[in-house]
Amino acid sequence: MSHIALSHYTPQENTCKDCQQASFRKGRGRLLLLLLLFFLLSFPAFPQSAGRQVTGRVTDAKTGKGVSYVTCKTLGERDSLMAYALTDGTGAFTLTLPDGAEAVEFTLMGYDKKRIKARDARQGMRVRLAPSGIMLKEVTVKARPIDVHKDTINYNVAAFQGKEDRYIEDVLKKMPGIEVADNGAIRYKGRPINKFNIEGQDLLGNQYNQATRNMPADAVATVQVMEDDQPIRALKDRVPSDKATLNIKLKQGYKLRPFGEARGGIGGFNDVLWNNSLTLMNVGRKNQLLLTAKMDNNGENLSENTVEHIDYSDADNYEPLPGEMIQTDGMAQPPISEKRYLRNKSYSVGLNHVHRIGRYGSLRTNITYYGTSNHNEDSTYNYYGGEQTLSLSETNRRKLSSHTLMPHFRYEHNAPKVYLVDELSGSLSFFKLTSDKLTSRQGDLTQQESNDVFEQTRDIFKSTSDELTSKQGEMPRLLAGQISSSARPLSACQLNEISSSARDMSAYQLRESADRHPGYLQNKLRMTINAGANVYSVNSLFRYFRRSETLAVGENDGDAEGNSAYSFSPYSITPSSIYQLSQRLELERLMTRSSVSTIFRVLGNSLELKYTFELRSDNVAVDGNRGYRTTYMKHSFMPGYSIVYGRGHIGIEVPVSVFTSRVPWSGVSGGTKVYASPSLRWRHEFSPFWRMNIMGGISRDPSADVMTPEEFARDYRTRLLTADRIGWTRRSGASFSLNYSNLVTLFVWNVMASASWSTSDHYNEYTYGNDLTTVRPVWKDVKSRSLFVLTSVDKTFAGTGESVKATVSYNRTALPVAQNGVTADITANVLTTAMTLRWSRWKWLSVTDRPTFNLTWQDPYAWSAGHNTLKSFYNEADVHLFPLSGLDISLSWEYNVLEVERGRYRRNSFLDASVRYSLSKKIDLRLAMSNLLNRKVYEEASFSGLNYGYFSLPLRGREVLFSVAFSI
Repeated sequence: MSHIALSHYTPQENTCKDCQQASFRKGRGRLLLLLLLFFLLSFPAFPQSAGRQVTGRVTDAKTGKGVSYVTCKTLGERDSLMAYALTDGTGAFTLTLPDGAEAVEFTLMGYDKKRIKARDARQGMRVRLAPSGIMLKEVTVKARPIDVHKDTINYNVAAFQGKEDRYIEDVLKKMPGIEVADNGAIRYKGRPINKFNIEGQDLLGNQYNQATRNMPADAVATVQVMEDDQPIRALKDRVPSDKATLNIKLKQGYKLRPFGEARGGIGGFNDVLWNNSLTLMNVGRKNQLLLTAKMDNNGENLSENTVEHIDYSDADNYEPLPGEMIQTDGMAQPPISEKRYLRNKSYSVGLNHVHRIGRYGSLRTNITYYGTSNHNEDSTYNYYGGEQTLSLSETNRRKLSSHTLMPHFRYEHNAPKVYLVDELSGSLSFFKLTSDKLTSRQGDLTQQESNDVFEQTRDIFKSTSDELTSKQGEMPRLLAGQISSSARPLSACQLNEISSSARDMSAYQLRESADRHPGYLQNKLRMTINAGANVYSVNSLFRYFRRSETLAVGENDGDAEGNSAYSFSPYSITPSSIYQLSQRLELERLMTRSSVSTIFRVLGNSLELKYTFELRSDNVAVDGNRGYRTTYMKHSFMPGYSIVYGRGHIGIEVPVSVFTSRVPWSGVSGGTKVYASPSLRWRHEFSPFWRMNIMGGISRDPSADVMTPEEFARDYRTRLLTADRIGWTRRSGASFSLNYSNLVTLFVWNVMASASWSTSDHYNEYTYGNDLTTVRPVWKDVKSRSLFVLTSVDKTFAGTGESVKATVSYNRTALPVAQNGVTADITANVLTTAMTLRWSRWKWLSVTDRPTFNLTWQDPYAWSAGHNTLKSFYNEADVHLFPLSGLDISLSWEYNVLEVERGRYRRNSFLDASVRYSLSKKIDLRLAMSNLLNRKVYEEASFSGLNYGYFSLPLRGREVLFSVAFSI
């Protein structure tokens, strides 16, 4: 059974998974409805009918030549915009005239506007534009921001690029309709993109961060978006797609030659800092090459440069990796920039090459490496509620070392009649985490006693080192709330102070070491043959996965110099024999999924018949004992029917599955299950501006948990007993989205909502004991619900350098929680408003502001004391000044206000500054100063089901970095 995490957070990429249906609380429900009503009333009504289409050609009245990029607009009552089109290179256009159209207007800079009545518009019409009397030398002619040709949208990079934008990702974030998540994932009109191409070639697959975060924006002329693109040529006009392909078009001077950037940086304040990188790219007619290499120790997380953005909707080719059985890295991720607290030495390398073979073939190689050595510290306090309660305080000093190598080889032949792709990939990782812990726990507390312990913990967090030194001799400086720069986590001495008024609190000093060595080999094969009347496909996914995990826990006897990692009074430490252990877990997983299908015409539409076979076999060994095997097989037959009509398409699928499982070591028979999972998709375009998507379905899914009959340790105090049979979850869900996109006025609006209901046949019960935490499966049906609603607005003001992106979202989740003898349904609510404002009307100034407000609360339940409401506010602001040519002076301010308990707020403010000067087109100098206010600590509180948590984290201090960049 899952816990609900109700805490402060900065919204990440919003997805509509596991969303719920539940009633709003009275006051907050009204607030949400008012906000949604405000957005809904801000937009025009839908067109009522399709009307008719006219075609024609626009020519120059003097020369008679066709005029391209003329805006052709259909206007209604009071000149409201009803439809639009742009002329192509010959001046030709096709324009829709809905019922109620009053006039048609043709405009282009340098020509007089022409307007005709809608009733006079006809097929094959000829429109002649007269050059205007304005002398072009007296005006500044700017490139058109967006051009539209049928389903291809061309974003002119120069129209959106600011002087402060260095890489293409910086510009993508400004383009209307395009969203870039914090992890680099790209969405278009709320949907993940199909592919990321460079000059029509798929160089990177789903690892396109290497390009977006390293490719110079100055090298890119156009960003093309092909809407509703079916990337498999053999399936065009047979299988509709509602996703877009993004294609990068380079400037002519960057083709057929190497280009990139080399950067070196050094600095410091307390420690020596370095940040070095190399990007080298070559785009030719038959070959493309991208080499990226980075190394740094100034808090930049380089793992995101090699992240793979998974398409979770591709059911045939997506299979998640098994979850980690040993989970020792419990450090929370606070909602502030990772560079504020990450103490790292990181390295990443990416080598990518694609070679075109003939007209339709390509061979691609991608090899990525990521390695890091991180150090971090934190102090936590957790109260676990229930009939029996536990108060647990911990300080941690962790050292992480990890290395991952991922080779990937892909051959593709994408012809109109035959599609063939084979991908061979693998991964090999080495992970080691050592954690020095000081832990103190107090069992069977009353709520008031737990509050007293928390109050004293918080007071110690806020004490100064001088005050503490006067209490119990020479004690270490604190991790949180410290004035001294040598802040440390809570020591046993401080924990003694906490326990002085609480009964039976014991402290342990431990060293916890975890090693993990996962690796896999995987192959994906797909072939599609378009035989005209019929389409035949074969798809296969094979993966062999192996992982060994070890966990060792012992008493911490001090570091190599014989000094303890923490200062403490000897009498305060309890012998830690109850936690001493040495454990080894080994997992082997073999899985394969293969399918054959055919598509043929029935009543003018496509009927697909598909058979899928899936096999998964796990073998788990604990401490070198014999392995325990779990196997399941699934046979599925799916008829699917797609109805394509003028303004949309409807897809219906009814897969029927037969599932069998075998768990020899369990006395419970797996049996055979037969079930259907019907689904419906409907896509409709009301007009060129309005688009709607509706999806719904019912499914039944087996659990993917690793199972073994032997209890094992997940960390130093948690003991887990897995299920002895494969569990099941029945789900039903529905989602709705509505999109308004007007690329003439550069305005995009989205609203989306989804709900889901699920019933699982078992849950996990957590027992937080005085010494150990145990997790046990309970075989009983439990229900959960979720609801997610989001609306967003994206408006760019062409020619003024101003844009607004705003989002309002509400998430409500109802999940069961079982711990310490108490079972309760906990309903968590999160209301978030976020906005990005950009202003660069003046050439010498650019301002960006990103405010976010969160309101989180839990509905009252039997053991709660109200709604447990917490509020938070985050704001990031950037100001760039350009007083001289080539000079960029910037200030960045990050500010947040967090409610750590009712009525008590923690404020964090960070100020960064940088100066960048371009000596020439080839050389840039940059001086960056971070955390000028020298903030030392971050703290946060959260509710999670029946629990309450509080933690503090030391931050990186004031730092300076000087770098030189050479453009290649």
